[in-house]
Amino acid sequence: MAPMLRASLLCAGALALACSLDRMGTMLLAPGSGGGPSTGACGDEGDCPKATPCASYTCEDGICLRHNEPKDTFVSEREKGDCLREICSAEGEVILDPDDADPFDDGNPCTDDTCENGTPKNDPVPGNPHCGEKEWMKCEEGKCKGCKAAEDCPEGTACQSRTCQDQICGVQNLEQGTEVADNNEKDCWHDVCDDKGQVVTQGDVTETPNPDDNECDDEICTDKGPEHANKKDGEPCSKGGEHCFDGTCSACGLDDDCPAPGSICQVKHCEKGKCEPQAVPDKMLPDPKDGDCKALKCVGGQDTEVADPGDAPADPQGDCWKRYCQGNTKKEEIDVADVSDPPGDCKTWACLDGEPASSINDNDKPADAPGDCKSPVCDDGALKWPQNPQDTPAQTAGDCKVWVCEGDQPKQHTDDGDVPSSPDPGKCKKWVCSGGNATKVPANEGENCAFLSSCCGGDCCATACCSSKCCGLGAWCKGNGECAW
Repeated sequence: MAPMLRASLLCAGALALACSLDRMGTMLLAPGSGGGPSTGACGDEGDCPKATPCASYTCEDGICLRHNEPKDTFVSEREKGDCLREICSAEGEVILDPDDADPFDDGNPCTDDTCENGTPKNDPVPGNPHCGEKEWMKCEEGKCKGCKAAEDCPEGTACQSRTCQDQICGVQNLEQGTEVADNNEKDCWHDVCDDKGQVVTQGDVTETPNPDDNECDDEICTDKGPEHANKKDGEPCSKGGEHCFDGTCSACGLDDDCPAPGSICQVKHCEKGKCEPQAVPDKMLPDPKDGDCKALKCVGGQDTEVADPGDAPADPQGDCWKRYCQGNTKKEEIDVADVSDPPGDCKTWACLDGEPASSINDNDKPADAPGDCKSPVCDDGALKWPQNPQDTPAQTAGDCKVWVCEGDQPKQHTDDGDVPSSPDPGKCKKWVCSGGNATKVPANEGENCAFLSSCCGGDCCATACCSSKCCGLGAWCKGNGECAW
């Protein structure tokens, strides 16, 4: 069976694990089967999961491929003296593995420091070998005995101080974190004591490392040793036009670092350190020409001509045609209903072969304006305005005037017979017209003005007379209201 075919069958049959094949047919675990989530398609390695100590990723033919480190690859010692180490599994995972070369050093020469299946052991040494600074000191049951002072006892680790109690040697662990050695003040490491009296190498945050050649990162010391902290994307580099992106000098770090694109349908965009104009989502643009059934729209980053049914051509009313859009094409057709028939022109209008045409309609007279001494007449389709003597303006009663038609023009004349009837001019007074104007004058003598009263000299009197004027020539009105001669 061909190797590629065999690998394909194995990959297809891997029910518990997702897998893919490299160019040589090697089955590779896919993200999610032991090294991170699946990411699918990729443009470059930046789209794939971050590498782990036991797996790395590459982007090949648009697919993230995972590459596992060989089984049992050493990763780290983990914790000193725990009889364990970190290695890579066959699946590319970091796992713990027994390490017989990492026993726990208890600082006691009277014990054997060993490992058994990943567990530290400190069993007493066999026999009674010599120990300590004095010749009479010997090991008994895992303890160095015979001391008189701590200085007689054997030295433990650099993180332990010697003790002598009841002629038995022991050790006292120094405080955790006590620095015991720092050989390089720029490497971000120093040797300190752990909580078990062991010397461990640990990151030194108080140190300042030497800068490297990358101007887009800052070198810092952490509790895990030296690290490179990326500068903020968009920070300018010393080389003109370049900016920091993901810790590297690139063409751009932010969208604004990029030049303006050449199309109105694109915007500046920085994609992983490269200027790649981004298409504007569907957007209508100003219409350069009205009435052509077309519009401009941003499609895929380009200004594109699209159909616009709302951009119909102008359609004048009353010309017997209808104009509209069909897709992006202008259309026109005869519309017999599109005709204007103005009232009062002695004609009827209709559409004939796409043109407005008229016919005689002598009943289509315009409205007759009252009071102009004329009346409209349709005569074989022609509008005429002959005189009408009866079409005078409206008369106003009591204004001492009258309207008449003189030819086809209204004229106003005085009319002394058109006396006002109201308002009441007062008792023993009356209206008369004189020269076209209304005037109040005294009423006739003796005219009734109230019950048992009559007018006398312009006054309303309840007796025979109110003044001598009422008694006639040569007479006068006595105090009792009677005339005397």
